Amino acid sequence: MAVSHLDAGVLIRVTLTLSLLAAGCTGPPQDDLSGPPFTLRVLAGDGLADMAPILRDAIPATGVTVALTTTDDPARFETAGRDFDAIWPASDHRLRLRGGTARLDGTVEIMSSPVIVGVSTRAAHRLGWDRRPATWADIAAAAASGRFTFGMADPARSDDGLNALVAAATALTGPGALQPGEEHRAAPRLAGLFTGQRLTANSTSWLVRTYRDGFGADGLIGSESEILSADATLPPEHRLIPIHPADGTVTADHPLSLLATSPAAKDAFQRLTRWLRTQPVQERIAGLTRRRPIVSGARVAVELSARQFQIPFPADLDTVDALVHAYNDNLRLPGRTVYVLDTSGSMKGARLARLKEALSGLTGTFRRRERITFLPFAMEPGAASTVDIPETGPTGGTLREIRTYVENLTAGGDTAIYDSLVRAYDLVGIGKGRIRSVVLLTDGENTSGRGFEAFARFHRGLPGAAPPVFAIVFGDADRAEMDRLAKLTSGAAFDATSSALSLIFQEIRGYQ
Repeated sequence: MAVSHLDAGVLIRVTLTLSLLAAGCTGPPQDDLSGPPFTLRVLAGDGLADMAPILRDAIPATGVTVALTTTDDPARFETAGRDFDAIWPASDHRLRLRGGTARLDGTVEIMSSPVIVGVSTRAAHRLGWDRRPATWADIAAAAASGRFTFGMADPARSDDGLNALVAAATALTGPGALQPGEEHRAAPRLAGLFTGQRLTANSTSWLVRTYRDGFGADGLIGSESEILSADATLPPEHRLIPIHPADGTVTADHPLSLLATSPAAKDAFQRLTRWLRTQPVQERIAGLTRRRPIVSGARVAVELSARQFQIPFPADLDTVDALVHAYNDNLRLPGRTVYVLDTSGSMKGARLARLKEALSGLTGTFRRRERITFLPFAMEPGAASTVDIPETGPTGGTLREIRTYVENLTAGGDTAIYDSLVRAYDLVGIGKGRIRSVVLLTDGENTSGRGFEAFARFHRGLPGAAPPVFAIVFGDADRAEMDRLAKLTSGAAFDATSSALSLIFQEIRGYQ
């Protein structure tokens, strides 16, 4: 009988896991795990950067040095090739459903972390969640009524975000795994839940940093490990109480998977994974990263001891894709973005051509109900052009309008960065009903109008949580100043001098 890609991936995992258990990997090592030195090149989710101290200790114990490359793009795990010996995502649900496990030579679960809701002490007390269990229905009702606001990573770009979306949708639909077409049954309450969303991102890690900086929200929906780890560093007014939804959650099991490479890589992979699953190492992982041990008998802090009811992940790729599509187009709050585009004299020629090409390619990623404004600037802010992506019906005419506008951009004059950002804040607005952001692209230093300090005073005077600025450094722009701008506005800075501009625009879409 033929075995599907999905079944093959499961069989590989079960077979290897059983062999490891038989070798004594649930307790202290029964044999010598050392071996010849080998550098294992691993592509990992960006949240796994906190494993660095553990992996350093693996070198004398196993002879294996892990060269860790982190990414916040789950799609990279599907295309990882000869540059890597192994992949280490937070979850491989998406990978398995797409048949991506067929090229793997073994998978070992290392640790786990369920999706939870981190709620500020004040909000938890106000909602009563510090005194009684809360369900996804309770969380959705509180968000729909305006009593709970949160940040959550983009399900299309984050395993944490996808696990959270699946958990909420399944719990609000009924028992059992979500079936094809059932996402519509939960749509009204899911839409209510996402009226409370104020921030989105490519990863929970960025949301944690932004929350820590004081961005106005009542909490975060994401992985238990990142929320618990963040709480230890938060000031008292921002401390997070972990809420484990009483009707269940989806758990990331952090599978470390070997790509089909050399026998030496396979030997190193087996030594490393056996060592990572020993009881002392599992306990250290739990203490350092707040991820739950995957082996029995490991001791953990009380905050990790509660058992979680596990919500099954859908077994059908179309169901997952339909749910993510519904989230983007119908369930989440629509985006409201102002693109502040440097069209000063230094942009003439090849730079402006690159900008036009990148923006034209970006049009295919715009979501229904989005409102997008382009604000060109040189020595002062130019005329703004605003476009609304239709909620229903064809979008081709609207997208052609955007591409025509972009093609007609011209360059000339000085560079008024901060006057243009002030104008952008006037356009983007501050308030409920949309996820708001400002994207700045500049290839030079500010030479006209107010400077950074004057803008900082303006920004500090804005009411409520002002939208973040995502600054793209292009050409000769001052990278240090753009980093300061990103920190001031709870945004992020990107360097287009070393990365393709089109890829950076695509990455920023995860925050919009």
